[in-house]
Amino acid sequence: MSAITRWLLTLTLSFLASNGYSQEPESEAQTAESQESQESTETSQEKAPVKRVSVNRADQFQKNMELLNHTNTRGENHWLSTDDGEFLAIFQPALKADIHGNVIIVPDSQQHGTWPQWVQPISQRLADFGWNNISFSLYLKPDPPKAERQPPLSANDDTSDNQDDESSETSSEASDKDKSMAMQENAMNENKMMIDEKMQMQEKPKDMAMMAEESNKLMPKPYNERVVDQLNALLTLVQSKNRGPIVMIGIGEGAIWATQYADSLNRESGSNRVAAAVVLINAQNETHFAVNEKDMQTLDFADYLNNPVPVLDIYINSGLQKSRAQQRKSAAVRQGFDQYFQQTLLTDRNSASFVANRVASFITARSASDQP
Repeated sequence: MSAITRWLLTLTLSFLASNGYSQEPESEAQTAESQESQESTETSQEKAPVKRVSVNRADQFQKNMELLNHTNTRGENHWLSTDDGEFLAIFQPALKADIHGNVIIVPDSQQHGTWPQWVQPISQRLADFGWNNISFSLYLKPDPPKAERQPPLSANDDTSDNQDDESSETSSEASDKDKSMAMQENAMNENKMMIDEKMQMQEKPKDMAMMAEESNKLMPKPYNERVVDQLNALLTLVQSKNRGPIVMIGIGEGAIWATQYADSLNRESGSNRVAAAVVLINAQNETHFAVNEKDMQTLDFADYLNNPVPVLDIYINSGLQKSRAQQRKSAAVRQGFDQYFQQTLLTDRNSASFVANRVASFITARSASDQP
């Protein structure tokens, strides 16, 4: 055996020994000690309470936007403002002189403005077809309401009735003098508090008004209004570049917001329809979000088919997506919506380019005629 071989063997054995792989058996005392320490560790881990770290969603969203701003190399980065702060929008100008119009892409709740699976290929293909398009990231949803926890019952609660009976008998023996003194003292304290409050109101009425105003500013808008503010800011930007028709594309949960916004645009504009078409990709049929600390609100896709525009519904033919698509089609049929078209994908593999071409063809045809 050479010297190098002996050195490698020694190094290997020392590495194994340092990681607890010694070939010598442990003594019974060592084994028992290790088992006891392991059991105590497991017991302490079981008893230790789980600490939930609350995430500041506004700060997290801002960090995501700044990271995307530094890493994005496609299109134009635009910081847009709402009452809740700033968010990043990615504007992709049309690559043709003859611009058909503008497309607002609403991604899923867990996607951003350059998401590679759907957003990015569709954005690029729309630009090739002559469509300005813009994408962004939805504001993060607020935390769901916390369930109210009832205090645990203790063993003393069973004897509370007996204790109450005994205490009532004892209290009944108190003298009338003590009662009258206690009542007088309470009345004096209440009068003093009322006088102090009146004096504070007379001395600082402006301060109280300012406090009320600041309190209203701290109360956040409902989540659906915050999303609408984002879409309004996007609409203002794209219309400043081109006054053509607006097409809404929604992916996942974004499909609900896209459909709702297209419906509201056409309702407000009356006969001068602003939204020309809506495209859904693997759409969700409803979304839930917290309104306040106790209540949740639900938006349903079917509620926004009252003033419909042509809709292309693209979905992957899987169990969940197929079931959702059937529900959407049934809702369209019930409401007599004859401008609703579905496109089935057998798989999501290599389907982004097909979807991009299908979307571009559909909305371009809709902008030129009334036929899909």
